[in-house]
Amino acid sequence: MTLSRSVLAHFWGSLLLLFFPLVLAGQFAQRIRTARPSVTMGTYTIGKDVLQWQAGTRWQEVHKDKLDHEVLQYKNVLRWGFLEHWEMSGVLNYQLDWAETRGSRGATQGIRTIRLGVRHHLFEKAGFFKAAALQGRLWLPFSHRDNRQEILGGRIMASVSYRLLGKLQLITNGGWRWTGQASSKAISFFSLRFSHPLSRKLVLVADYFSDSKAFEPDYAIGIGYFIHTDWKLDIAVGNLGDSLKRHRYLEIGWATRIHWRE
Repeated sequence: MTLSRSVLAHFWGSLLLLFFPLVLAGQFAQRIRTARPSVTMGTYTIGKDVLQWQAGTRWQEVHKDKLDHEVLQYKNVLRWGFLEHWEMSGVLNYQLDWAETRGSRGATQGIRTIRLGVRHHLFEKAGFFKAAALQGRLWLPFSHRDNRQEILGGRIMASVSYRLLGKLQLITNGGWRWTGQASSKAISFFSLRFSHPLSRKLVLVADYFSDSKAFEPDYAIGIGYFIHTDWKLDIAVGNLGDSLKRHRYLEIGWATRIHWRE
């Protein structure tokens, strides 16, 4: 079932009228904003005339039956605030894989991910519901060495943040993604991110996430450290749960930004 253009136009028009009085505040924060170290996307844009670079190195290992698989991935996200409440982003990940099964070992490497996206911050206000955003990304087709994306894929989702007890905060993500494979269908997913400041510069983060259909919850815990208003370091460990395998990871990363705001 598809929605008509008039229904969609009415929906977005109503949404803009509802949130317009709440989105006048600037998005640029005194301290760099990034959801790292977390798989859950945030609810804010970075602000107009800001360029932000987020990077990380992730090591994963999978043990399943007689297969031992290790992955080293270099992750890069570039975010550009072209309007106060709109930003564009690009993702480029490079990956090295080592697999050993039945006594034989092989290695592959190459670009793993190329994505382009846009995020719109909807509102920020006092109360239980703190902020919200919509985000979409396209998974672009490519072929590089041992990796390829056959056809166009993508993901669309909503992100909402909440004020809980004290300084404890929660961000929820929910949406759909499709891999771009010819036989694949859209998959719904969700994630929860709890965060709590341990000090002015240190924040503790915990993630809980899964596909909605094949419910096998994954979890992670991490720490972010602000070394400067424009620099942040982070580290996280996680387990991607499956009854048939052990799949864990460690990720270390950082984020920085430059801006030319008046």
